[in-house]
Amino acid sequence: MEVPHSNSCDAGGPEENLTLHLLEDMFTHHSASRADLQTQEQRGGRPEHRQGFEEFQEALRSITDPDSEASWLERFFQEVDISSRGRVEDYLLQPYRERGHLSVPRDAVLDTEPRITHCTYNKRQPITRVVAVPSPRPLRYISVSKAGMLTVLNTRLHILKTLQLAGDPAADGSSRTPFKGWTTDAVYMAHVHRVAIATSYNDIRIVDVITSAISEDIHLYGFSALPTALCYWHDAKHPEQHPLLLWGDEKGGVHLMRFLKPSKIENPFTEDTSTRKIYMPSLLGDIKRLVSYHHIPNIHHEPINRVMYEPYTDLILTSSGSDTSSVVIMDVSRRLKPYIWRIDKGVMCFDYSRALKLVVTGGLDPVVRLWNRYVPSHPSAALEGHLTTVLDVAIYHPVGQIFSYSRDDELRVWDISSHGCLRTLRLQFPCVLPGRHPEHGNFPFLLIPPLSGNTRPHLLVGCKDYLAQLRLAEGTEDQDDDPMCSLKA
Repeated sequence: MEVPHSNSCDAGGPEENLTLHLLEDMFTHHSASRADLQTQEQRGGRPEHRQGFEEFQEALRSITDPDSEASWLERFFQEVDISSRGRVEDYLLQPYRERGHLSVPRDAVLDTEPRITHCTYNKRQPITRVVAVPSPRPLRYISVSKAGMLTVLNTRLHILKTLQLAGDPAADGSSRTPFKGWTTDAVYMAHVHRVAIATSYNDIRIVDVITSAISEDIHLYGFSALPTALCYWHDAKHPEQHPLLLWGDEKGGVHLMRFLKPSKIENPFTEDTSTRKIYMPSLLGDIKRLVSYHHIPNIHHEPINRVMYEPYTDLILTSSGSDTSSVVIMDVSRRLKPYIWRIDKGVMCFDYSRALKLVVTGGLDPVVRLWNRYVPSHPSAALEGHLTTVLDVAIYHPVGQIFSYSRDDELRVWDISSHGCLRTLRLQFPCVLPGRHPEHGNFPFLLIPPLSGNTRPHLLVGCKDYLAQLRLAEGTEDQDDDPMCSLKA
C-alpha cells in the first residue's frame, strides 16, 4: 500500500507552534548535548543513540505539546541531520525562515505623501522619460517631454535649467528650426556624460550634460525606421570594455552600436566643437575605427516598446504589443534558440532580474505576471488588483518587492515571495480629473537604488507633466550581483 508522504512542516500539526527562534535554540541545546556524548566516546565510553532522541523529544515537547504523539516526534527527529553536529537540514528550516519573514510587515515605500513637482516648461505635454545623471556630482534628473523639452532638476525636484530640442536635422539651412515631432525614449550614456534621445524624426540626439549649460551635441539621423526604445550599458569597473548603445525600432528590429575606444572618446564622431549632423548610412564608412554597428531585424511583429541588455550572458531582452512575440530573450550572436513569450494582448512593460531568473510583465490586461526566465509557456504567478492598463513595472531587489503602476495613477507594491499586495497608493497628481485618465509617457518609472554618498533609494513616477518622488526602504541585498539593479532609466 502506498502511504502519502507527510512533511513535518505541513499545516495542522504540532509544528504550527514552532518558530525559527525556538527551533534554533532547541537545536543549539541539542548540539551541545551531542558534543558531551562525543567527549564521552573519546574517553572510551559508548554513548547510546536513544539517549540523544530522548533529549530531543523532551526539548520538542517543551515547545509544542507535552502530549504530542511519539510517532510525530520520531518522524520530525529523523528529518534532522543529527549526524552533522545537530544542525537542521536547509529544507527543514527554510519554511520556518519564510514564515517568520512573511509575518513581519514590510513596505518598500516610506512616504504617505510623495513630493510632487510640475514641469511647467513642458506646456502640458507628458514626460516621455526621466533619466538620472549621477556624474559629475551631485545627482541630477533630466526630464524629457514628448514635445522635446528637457528639464534639469535636482534631487529635491527643483528646476535648474531647460533646453528645447531643435527641429528636423535633415532640413536644409543652418538656422535652428522648431521641434515639431515627438520624443520616444532617452538614456544616459555614462562614458561620455551625454544623454541620447530618440525622436520621431528617425534620429537620435546626443545632448552634452557634463557642463552647466546643457546643449545638443550630435544629430544622428537618416535611420530606416523610427527608434522606439533605448538601452545603454557601460561597465564602470572595467572601463576598457566597449560601451553599448542599443535601440529597438518600429519595425521590430534591434540596433547595436559599440564604442570601440571609450577611453579616447570625448565626442564619439568628430573633433569639431559645434553641433554635428551625422547621416546614418555614411556612419559605417566614416567612423569604423571608433564604433561598430549591428542590426538584428524582425525580432517582433510590432514596434518594440522595451529593450534591455544583460552583459553576463550577452543577452538582449525586448518586448512589444504582439501576442505572438510579446517578450523575446535572445543571445547577441543568435547561435541559441530564443525564448519567446506569447501573451494575450502583448505587453507594454517588463523588468528582468538575472539573480532571481525572474521576468515581470504588465500591459493592457491589468495583471502583473511573474515568469521563470526559462519557462515562457506559463507564468509562475499572476498578481491581480489593477483595474486599468499596467504602464510600468520594476523589481526592487533590496527588499524583494515589485512596483507596478497603472493608467489610473495607482501604484502597487507586491512581495515576490508571497505574491501578495503589500500596499496600494493612489498618487494625487494635480492633473488627474474625476472620470478621466491623464496622458502618460512611455516610461513612467525611474528607480534609483542605494547609491554611495547621501543619496537614499527612491522612485520617481511621471504622470503627464508632473513628477512624484517616493522614498524607499534600504535593504541588505548586494546590488552588484545584478546588472539590472543599476539606475533604471
